[in-house]
Order: sequence, then C-alpha cells, then structure tokens
Amino acid sequence: EQTRKERKARKSQRAGVLKEIRVRPRVKDHDVETKIKVARKLLEDGDKIRAFVVFRGREITHPELGVKVLQKIADDLKDVAALEGSPSLEGRIMSLVLSPLSVKQVKETKVEEKV
Repeated sequence: EQTRKERKARKSQRAGVLKEIRVRPRVKDHDVETKIKVARKLLEDGDKIRAFVVFRGREITHPELGVKVLQKIADDLKDVAALEGSPSLEGRIMSLVLSPLSVKQVKETKVEEKV
C-alpha cells in the first residue's frame, strides 16, 4: 500500500523539462506567431522554454533585432509564463528562459485582464 502511493507520487512529480524554440533575427511575424503557439502549449503542459535567436554572418552586428524578437515572444506568453532573467548573448546565440506559471497564477492574470 505504502509503496504504491510512493510510486504514484513519484510518477506525478515530473520535473519541468527544458524545451527549446529557435528563431532567426529576421524572422517574419507569422513564423513567430507559430512558434509562440507551440511554446504556449508546452508551457501549459508544464515544460520550461528556452527561446533563442541564432545570429549568422553579419547579423551579429545588430543584436537589437534579437532582443526585439525575444521581447515579442516574452510579451505574448506573459499570461502563462514567468521570465527567468533578461535576454543574454553568448557567442552568436541570444537566449531567454521562460518557466510556466502555476494554475493559481494563471487564473489571477486572467481575472486581472477582465477587470
């Protein structure tokens, strides 16, 4: 009896897996919207998201384009995700980590939006 309860508890304690979403700095709006839909589904399933922008060639001279794309992703997902830090540039990759909000926090944000 006790071991069955422990097994069931361990099964439901799945840690948030880190999923990745990759975009380029000159990505079109519709493509970003598609990536955001996928990210929203993953966040609702309880996974963390690492969104990153890969710069190629001379694109690295305009890091503000990467920040703009990551900021759009973060703004569109703020109702279901919490931002973990600001966008960071490591080499040619600028990344941002989003973690899912708890069910209680999601309900609170929906109530605030209605008011």
